[in-house]
Parts: sequence; structure tokens; C-alpha cells
Amino acid sequence: MIVKRIFLLLYSCVVLALTAPGQQDRLKFTAVTTKEGLSSNTVNVIIKDSYGLVWFGTDDGLNKFDGNAITVYRNKPGDASSLPTNEVLSLHEDRSGNLWVGTSGGSIARYDRRKDLFTTFPAGTGVNKLGNNVIRGISSDVNGNIWIVHYAGVDILAPSTGNVTPFPLQPPNRQNAPVVSGMTIFADSKNRIWIGTSDGLWQHDVRAKKTKSFFHQPGDSLSLGSYMVNTIAEDSDGAIWIGTDNGLSRIKPGTSTFTTYRQHKGSVPNMRSVDYIYSIAFDKDDLCMGTGNGLLIRNRKTGAISQYADGGREKFGLSAFAVRNVYIDPQGTYWLGSFRGGVNKYDRNLNLFEYVQSNAFDQQGLNHPIVTAFAEGEKGKVFVGTEGGLSLFDRETKLFQTIPLNSKRKDAEIKLSVLSLVMSQHKRLAVGTYADGLFLVDPVTKSYRQLLKGTNKGDLNANDIFCMKEDRAGNLWVGTNGEGINVLNAAGEVTVRYTPRPVAANDSLLPLNGYIRDILEDKEGAIWIATHGGGIARLQVATGRFTIYHTLNSMLPNDKIQTLLEDRQGAIWAGTHGGGIAIFQRKTGQFTVLSEKDGLQNNTVRKIIEDPTGRKWISLNTGISSIAPGSQKISNYNYPNGVQRSNFMHGAGLRLSDGDIFFGGLEGFNYFKPSSFTKNNTVPEVLFTDLVVSNQSVAPLQAGRF
Repeated sequence: MIVKRIFLLLYSCVVLALTAPGQQDRLKFTAVTTKEGLSSNTVNVIIKDSYGLVWFGTDDGLNKFDGNAITVYRNKPGDASSLPTNEVLSLHEDRSGNLWVGTSGGSIARYDRRKDLFTTFPAGTGVNKLGNNVIRGISSDVNGNIWIVHYAGVDILAPSTGNVTPFPLQPPNRQNAPVVSGMTIFADSKNRIWIGTSDGLWQHDVRAKKTKSFFHQPGDSLSLGSYMVNTIAEDSDGAIWIGTDNGLSRIKPGTSTFTTYRQHKGSVPNMRSVDYIYSIAFDKDDLCMGTGNGLLIRNRKTGAISQYADGGREKFGLSAFAVRNVYIDPQGTYWLGSFRGGVNKYDRNLNLFEYVQSNAFDQQGLNHPIVTAFAEGEKGKVFVGTEGGLSLFDRETKLFQTIPLNSKRKDAEIKLSVLSLVMSQHKRLAVGTYADGLFLVDPVTKSYRQLLKGTNKGDLNANDIFCMKEDRAGNLWVGTNGEGINVLNAAGEVTVRYTPRPVAANDSLLPLNGYIRDILEDKEGAIWIATHGGGIARLQVATGRFTIYHTLNSMLPNDKIQTLLEDRQGAIWAGTHGGGIAIFQRKTGQFTVLSEKDGLQNNTVRKIIEDPTGRKWISLNTGISSIAPGSQKISNYNYPNGVQRSNFMHGAGLRLSDGDIFFGGLEGFNYFKPSSFTKNNTVPEVLFTDLVVSNQSVAPLQAGRF
């Protein structure tokens, strides 16, 4: 009955988490692999030492990571001061700051930081030899002794003398039982040593010199959940949690009874089996478990569960299925050692952009690498325009649905090249294309009407539609590449054309070139027009009066204008091609400029978007920048933040109603939630790792002088 009750509790928690995926943002992981210099992608153990260095024990060497570079330590045949063997299974830093390295087949070694070498304590049959050379776990007790768990049991090493004392693990009343293999070790906050083995759990009180043992008893639901114990951890309340090969057990404080949790395959939809637990770590109330099927996080208070497995379509998912080690450092950064996937890192201070790329072999993926436009659809879905056509992106599933559009233009390509998108007030999608005019699409029925260049009054005057804007009256302003602007009413009829070469009855003169790159309606109802090479025009629609701004009359830094924005205070921001950002001052009629010399990482501006807090987000020829309201302090984001390496596209940007922002480029698109971005106020400590004189490292002498 107890087992059934516990399972149902876990089952209901899992269902709660899975049916409400939007309740909390999922963690985003970056990977450190052999591409970044790791010696192997199979990582068995991770620790961060008191100097701030992160150590990775792999199946082919020990790796030291200083946040920038990786140093690899491997066995050198004939060199007794090198790592004794290359497969590292366990790591531990003692109270004196010494790093202990447990290997598979090479026993245990202590690392000398000053001399950058290793001292090995061998296994063997003689005096002061370890009982086995496969070291599964290392810990320290309150007296400074080193406890070493290996396949033949446990030994206690006194570092000052080198004396080795075996610690017996003979199960009581089981004298004929085979010698158990040590699997893991843990020192709790009460200075007790916990030892996990292939057949049970031991607890040793160092001060009282008393030992208890706990075993799995088939049929006894209050006993340890399985024979084999892989990992042990303590929560903030002092409770001990045990990861086994058949679930998770928690020993009830002050008792010898256990509560066991299991999650079998198929018991909950979309949740993989997680009964084999390699590693446990705590992040406040979150219990983080490394399993054969990814990372499982269970909140101790609410019971909510989330699972992270191989990334699949998630750019920042895990790089492998099996997570062998979970380490959470004092700053709250997660380091996950995986089987064949390297190290996965979750850094709450690292702001990451979601990134979607195309794959020619993915029938439900992005249809083309070059992303040119976005429009918001129903239920949070996003229409995405590319040089390969139109599709609908589901942010929950990361899947795309192709929206077929066939051009009636003679000699048209099979796939449309989409340049611009606008969703109207009446939920009609306008699709501007290169060479194939304008499509007016019903998003529900997928039916559409195409408008092309023609000689009739109701025709467009060009087929290249570079930008569009719907005004508050429901009119659609359509910017072309060379022929100015076509204005359509709410019924989709062309009513007026602003063009540098008026010929038809409904044509009006546009007093600058017709290469339109963006259109904006300001709070006063005036239309601002950005051109390529002609500066900016402001049109008073009621009077038909134009005001022209260019480099010669208004301090505009460049007449090639890519994008326009009116911010919350009514200021007009203009992104230029090569001149940075120009901000219009209404009182003076002049522009002030923000450029690379002010911290902008590139002067070619593709799109400017304002978030609900007033922060401006700018896609550039390379990278993304943000500008804080008021102070105009600039922050820059690049590839380490998940931003695509290639150029962003002119005008390819959108803010959704829920605040998410999208930017399209030559290699897919990025999107993000600005409200989830944080400011890192942590001041890192400085660690001197080397002194170089004339390109030669200078080592300190033993006395501390050079």
C-alpha cells in the first residue's frame, strides 16, 4: 500500500508538470566538448575547486577549465609524476585545498598545484597499499583523513603519514556474503560518512566511531530501494537522498526506513524511464538527478518534475541522453557530465537567445536558411517568411507547417521568395514577395488573392514588396523597390500610389527615390518613410505635404535607412546602413547619432524593436545590441549568447503580443523573451595562473621568490 501511494504521488506530480509546461521557463544549456578542447566527450565527474577552477574527469584524461581555456592532464609513460592513468572516475578537494584524483586502474593521485604534478598512492598487497586500483569515490572526514571507495571496499588514507587503514564493509549476519564493491561516498553536515556499495548503504559516525548498515529487502517497501547505491546527497533540511539502479530513496530522519520513488517507462506520456540514477545534486529545493535518460529535476516542496533529455529540436537542450554526473557550484551554475556528449552547462547569468536553423533533411523544420519576415498568428504561433516560402512556426513543438502559395505570374519560381509580412487588424495576412507581388491570405482557410504589377488602376506598380505597414485606419502601406508606395484599403483595393514617376489617375508624386525600406505611422498619424539612398520622408496624409530629412539638412549620418521605430516617448529612431542609429529630436528637427564609438557593435542596423520596459533591441549586420532607456547604455550579444554568426536581414524582426522578440538572418532566426534576461552582478575573483617574461613562463621558487 505504501509503495502504491508513493508512486501515485509521483505520478500526479509528473502529470502536473507535463500538462503545464508554460509555468516555468526551461533551463538552457551550452556544451563544452572536444571542439572546445575537452580531451574526451565522456565525462564521469566534475568539481569546482576553491580557486574557482572547474575540473572534468573524463575517460581519457583530466581537464582543468579556467573559464577561458582547457588544460589537459594525461598519463605520460615512464613519468611517475604524471596522471597514473587516463580514465578518471572521481575527484575531491580536501580541507587543505589538495585535489585528489581517483582513476580506473591507476589508483589515486594527489595533485601538487605548485609543481603541477601528481603523487600516486598505489594499490597492492603490501603495507599502506590500497585494496584496489579502481577508485569510485573520494571524501574527507572531520579529522582530515581521506576516505577512498574502490571495487574491493573502502580504505582510509592519512595524508600526513601515508598510512592506509582498511574500513570493513562486511554485512552483519551475512558472514558468507561476497565482498561488496564500493560505488560512492559522501560526508554529510553532521560529519557522518555515507558509503554506497553494490549491496547496500553504510553510515559511519567518525566521532562516535559507530557504523550502521542499510539493505534492500525484497518485499519490504520501507527498505532501501535497491541493492546498488550509485550516489548520495543531502538536502537543506538534512535529509539524505540515495540514487540507486532502481529509483530514488530518501531515508526518513531519525529512522532506518526509506521512502522510494520510481518512474517507469510509459507510466506518464512523454516521460522517459529514469529509474537508474547516476548522480544527485541540490539547487535549493530542486533535486537534480543525472539519469540514463537525461536530467530530472524534482522540486521537494511542490513535487513538480521536469525532464531534460537529448536536445532534438531544442538548440539549448542536452547534448547526450545519459547524464553521469551533476555538479552545482556555489554560484548556482549547473555542470553536467555526460556519456559521449561532453559537458553541459546551465549558467543563470548567461543570457541565451533561442536559435532556429534550417535543415534540408527535416521536413517539419525551417524551409530555408535566409529568414526575411515574421507575423504573429493565433495561439502564439508565428508566420515565418523566407527565401523558400511561407510557413507557420509552433514555439511549443518547434515544428513548422508549410503554407503553400502559388504565383500566377508567368515564369514564376516554384517557391516564393518572401520579403515582408503583416497581419492585419481583421486577421488577414499580407505577404510581400520578391518578383511575385502581394498575396492576401486567410490564415484559417489558407485561401489567398494575389496582386501583381499592372496598368490598371487597381494594380500594383511593382512586384518587389520590401516592406509593409498597416495604419490605424486599416489601410495597408506597401513599400516597393523603386516604385514607391502602394496604399490598399481594408478591402485590399489599391487606392493611391506614391511614386517618383506618377502616370495613373491614382498616382501621387513621391518627392524622393522610390526604394522603400520601412514605413512607420507615428502617434500623430503622420507616415514616416525610410528609403535606400534618399533619406527619410514624413508625410502628413491629410494635406499630402512631405518633409524630407537627409544628410545635408538634418545631420542624418546616412541616407540609406533600413528601419524606423517610434518609442514610448514619441522619439523616432532610424537604423542606417553603415551610419549607426539616428534619433530624431523634434524640437530641433535634427538627428543625434549612436554608433560603434558609443558601444554599438556594428553600424549597419537591420531592425530596431522596443520592449515593454522601453529597452531597444537592435539586430545588426553582426550580432544583437540592446540600449537601456534613459541612460542609453549599450549591451552587446554574440555567438556565446546563442546569436547566429551570420548577418541579420533588413527588416526581419517582430515583437509578439506576449513580449517575445524575433530577428531573422542569413542562417535562420533568433528569438527571446526580454523579461527573462538578467544582469550579472557577480564580480569574479582574479586568479593568476601564469607569469610570462619574454614569452617564457616563470615559475616561483620554493621560498616564494622568482
